[in-house]
Amino acid sequence: MKKKTTLLQFLAICLVSTLAYAQNTVEETRPSDLIETIGPENELLRSFVNPLQANTSLNTNNIFIEQIGSGNLTQVNTNTSTSDIKAMQYGNGNSIRTTVAVLGMMETIRQQGDNHHFAEFANTPSLEIQRQIDQIGNGQNLTIHGNNSISDNMRLTMEGSAKTIVIRNFN
Repeated sequence: MKKKTTLLQFLAICLVSTLAYAQNTVEETRPSDLIETIGPENELLRSFVNPLQANTSLNTNNIFIEQIGSGNLTQVNTNTSTSDIKAMQYGNGNSIRTTVAVLGMMETIRQQGDNHHFAEFANTPSLEIQRQIDQIGNGQNLTIHGNNSISDNMRLTMEGSAKTIVIRNFN
C-alpha cells in the first residue's frame, strides 16, 4: 500500500512539474524582424533571410556545394550573366561535371547514394537553363548535351541502380 502511495505521489510531482514547465513562454524572433532592425535596404541580408524577396535584377553567380561522404567531385565551369547552382552529394564516389555557356542558369543537382555521375555540356548563349536533377540509389549516370526550350524547366528524378540516361538537345 505504501508503495502505491509513493508511486502516486511521484507521478503527481512529475505531472505538476511538467505542466509548470510547459507554461513558460518564449518570445520568438522572426527573420523578417531582423531585416527591420538592421535596415530594409540591406539586400545582401534580405537574400539570406528570404531568397524570394531578394533583388533578382542583380547579376550574380552563386555556386553552393554540399558534400557528405568521400571521393566526391564537383566541377562547374560557367559563362553566364546570372547563375544559382546547388550541388549536393550524399554518398561516396559521386561526380558532377558541368560546362556551360548560357544567358542564365538556375540548377539543383542532388546525388543520394554511391557512384552517381552527372555531366552537362551546353553552348547556347541566348537561352537560360532551369533544372532540378535528383539521382537516388546507386550507379546512376546522366549526361545532357545542349539546351533548348523543350528541356527548360526540366525536373528529372532517377531512382534505383545502374541506370543511364543521355539527353541530346538541338536548337
